[in-house]
Amino acid sequence: RELRLNRRLGGDIYLDVVPVYQSDEGWSFEERGSLVDHLLCMKRLPADRMMRSAMNEGSLGEEDLDSLGDLLAEFYSSAKPVARSSKGKSTDGLQGAIHQAVAAVAEVSASKDELALVEPALLIYLARHQEVFEKRATQGKTRECHGDLRVDHLCMVRPPIVIGSVDSKDRPRQIDVLSDLSVLLVDTEFAGHGDVGWRVWERLAGRLHEPVDQPRMFFYRAYRALLMARREAMRPQPNLASMARWLEIAGHHSRTIHQPRLFVTVG
Repeated sequence: RELRLNRRLGGDIYLDVVPVYQSDEGWSFEERGSLVDHLLCMKRLPADRMMRSAMNEGSLGEEDLDSLGDLLAEFYSSAKPVARSSKGKSTDGLQGAIHQAVAAVAEVSASKDELALVEPALLIYLARHQEVFEKRATQGKTRECHGDLRVDHLCMVRPPIVIGSVDSKDRPRQIDVLSDLSVLLVDTEFAGHGDVGWRVWERLAGRLHEPVDQPRMFFYRAYRALLMARREAMRPQPNLASMARWLEIAGHHSRTIHQPRLFVTVG
């Protein structure tokens, strides 16, 4: 399954699944001892064209980012839509993930103020826009996505190569395409190059006929940053500075989820 999933955007970079054996002599790919695991055999990717390195070196051009946007647009357009479940609301999974993330982060984080902002902002948005999420689910916007579209999974050759698709469960990658792409947006923001992710999103939005500045993108970026903080919290030795930065990003987008209204009274 992992091979099939990753060949969708990784192509022939993924060669095959190979068995791993263990014997008294150690680990081996040759049939000696007991079969203990399987690994993916891949071609080596050029380190200088991985997105993180290319961003830091300033070697990413607009054509590179547009190429990635086009690749992802084609991927999402051809991805298999996921049927709307008849059980519960389409937002139940999001709501549960928010509660779990907040609980995990609260155990180890000192950023209580940000958590106090992020959780209600996300939950209120879900409650107020339940019909919008339901509509997108019935329109086929929930698809078999990548699931973990982080900077370190992108190689900016031509055409771009994307590795590291989620393979553990179906649920994490059966998501709205906006949620999937928001992983890239917040990860480039965390790396100090938010303009890179935004350029990809602008290209992608045009191809998918999605409004660029829609409030759902603020929601999903806050949501994804919160999940990144949870990922950090679940490590054996969490990096508290990284977690605080993820919560800062989540808090920033939480403040922009709810569009301000101006009421003018005279008399």
